[in-house]
Amino acid sequence: MTDDILANFACLDELIQVIYQSIHRFVVLSSISNTQWIIHVGLAEQEGRWWHGSWTARDILEIVGSKPSDKLLETFAEKLAETIIQGDLSIQNWSPDKEPKSNSTEAAAYATASFLMQIGLQARARKCRLHASANTMALTTGLSSHPIPESGTTMERCRFLH
Repeated sequence: MTDDILANFACLDELIQVIYQSIHRFVVLSSISNTQWIIHVGLAEQEGRWWHGSWTARDILEIVGSKPSDKLLETFAEKLAETIIQGDLSIQNWSPDKEPKSNSTEAAAYATASFLMQIGLQARARKCRLHASANTMALTTGLSSHPIPESGTTMERCRFLH
């Protein structure tokens, strides 16, 4: 039953959003595992603090009722995803003085595994560039019929990955 409920929450997997609140910036990461929906919230400032929380199938059933239809679960999950995508979130009851639920090692491991790894893999399609350049865009969209010369070897362009 747990897998059935969380299968309807796939739209919440691998979401990221930046939330601006007063002078503070937070990064919200959403992911789904086989057993829970997990949210990580990072304070994007010098302190670099992280918090996390999760909802299990039991938590979800407490909100939507004990025997929800797949359509109800899917609609609920889509509304949650849309809230994240639109940035309609606020971070409450936090203080820079309170200890976060995640320690920095755990947060760094999570960010590396789920976020930085994906950025690195996606950059391969852009010749190891973090962002697509105008030259790369022209090549991939077919806007230029002339090859654009590049300097350096592939190893030199990707040296930061090793």
